[in-house]
Amino acid sequence: MRPLTQERILVFSDIHGRATDAAAALAAAQYNPDRDRLIFLGDMIDRGPESAQAVQWLRGLQKQGAVVLMGNHEWMLLHYLQDPAGAAYYLYPGNGGTATLESYGGAPGRIPVQLIRDAEWMAQLPLFHVERGYLFVHAGIDPTRPLTEQRLQDVLWIREGWLFSARPHGHPVIVVYGHTPVQLWVREYLTQVGDQERLQAWYAQMNRPGGGLVFREPDRICVDTGAATGLPGTVTVYDLTGDVQYCV
Repeated sequence: MRPLTQERILVFSDIHGRATDAAAALAAAQYNPDRDRLIFLGDMIDRGPESAQAVQWLRGLQKQGAVVLMGNHEWMLLHYLQDPAGAAYYLYPGNGGTATLESYGGAPGRIPVQLIRDAEWMAQLPLFHVERGYLFVHAGIDPTRPLTEQRLQDVLWIREGWLFSARPHGHPVIVVYGHTPVQLWVREYLTQVGDQERLQAWYAQMNRPGGGLVFREPDRICVDTGAATGLPGTVTVYDLTGDVQYCV
């Protein structure tokens, strides 16, 4: 990894097979690998039509110095390839694994060689990255555990135990995460528990000039802006340093 000479940290997450849109958002950010640190928080595959393309694109970015983390969907694919019967849930419509197989020219029971090669690369991806006072992770953390004792189920899957945890979380980092689309947990989860303060904070951020869907709190930042929906404006590259969002 290059020394920390970059001016900006650009971060994005959960593009779910929308390679073309993600590349357009990154182009809008005018990413320069010699100047910027680029960090992807996982879930490059499934649901969208361009999973194979997304993997190749991210592999190329990693060679240029980008940090690419594992998401729960990469983990599910690895589990499926090891045990198709035991991990048949990967192919459920809500998980979108069939779209990934099809993007490689495969199907359930027919796994292309290139997918196996890419899965070997995915298996080596890190689960977290720490830089400049930020902890980058796919899903979040269990605030009740030391950072050195986080479990796989926490960093790849956690939701309520992280989303509804006390602010601040009590660790000396700002956690940057994806996994749960902002629209889902802000509009639905926070509405369910009646957290008007945070609801108002998110709406204020969204409605400010240049605002977008990223939700920034003092101790944590959610950058999953709902690309899995396939809707326009939901693939976001976030300039963490300048608080600027590039959405496609």
